[in-house]
Amino acid sequence: MQETPEQTAALAEVEDEVERARSDLQRIAAANVQRVRAQEEAREQDVMAETLRLFSAKAEQAIAEEMRKTGLTREQILEQAAAEEPAALPPPANAARRRMVAAGVPELHVRHLADGEPIECDALRLVREHMQRRGGFLVLSGGKGVRKTGSACWMLGQVEDGVYVEALDLLDIAFHDRALFLRLRRAKYVVLDDIGAETTASGGADAALFQRELWKLWKGWYDSAATVVVTCNLERVDFDGRKLDGSVDPSRGYGERIRERMDERGRFYTVGGESVRRGMRQHWLDDKEE
Repeated sequence: MQETPEQTAALAEVEDEVERARSDLQRIAAANVQRVRAQEEAREQDVMAETLRLFSAKAEQAIAEEMRKTGLTREQILEQAAAEEPAALPPPANAARRRMVAAGVPELHVRHLADGEPIECDALRLVREHMQRRGGFLVLSGGKGVRKTGSACWMLGQVEDGVYVEALDLLDIAFHDRALFLRLRRAKYVVLDDIGAETTASGGADAALFQRELWKLWKGWYDSAATVVVTCNLERVDFDGRKLDGSVDPSRGYGERIRERMDERGRFYTVGGESVRRGMRQHWLDDKEE
């Protein structure tokens, strides 16, 4: 049914009235906001004024007490206070130590790296270069005591939310601490220390389980473009099955899928040099591993 001119005019008048009411409500709301803000600012000023009054009163009490004890005038006490050197501020927090402790780095490496300057070496140079690549895998192999672990842990002092884990603990974490396992899998910076030691400790009985859980982590790191440093005493063929001539031995290493991702986004280096532990007492050489 078509509207009559009278009906159209009435509807237009209603719409105008609604628009005027909406505008009035908007003005009222804006005024309320301004009034609330003014009230809050006034309360803040009152609080600041009261705080200043209390501080001033306490200061005057302290000056009066000092005048009573010393016999000095108020001006003399204020002059002495102005002449005194300000108290030394506490040293800034050691960010590298905080980060490494949060990542789970052993205290031995925290002391050596966060509480002093790291010792320059081939392993540290490789870790620095790896961090600049922003993602991927760096495997540091070599003899014991050539600063592989320390250099890897240095990375965790430079970044937030890194994670350190020893290969010996990986299966325990996978089966008994799922929260830590998921944190490790999702971490952007990871140090996996002394891989290969897990087969020595278990006699190879858990090799298949270890390889399965390692693959879960490796895939997570690959998918998120994490920066991962792995330390070991393994030959490359024992790590990913890749021989020196580039051929593959499928019966060795941690599996084809890890080998493929190492070929794409990984580097494997054998770190040389003399052990820094040479000259230590024999029981330390027997008990400690890099």
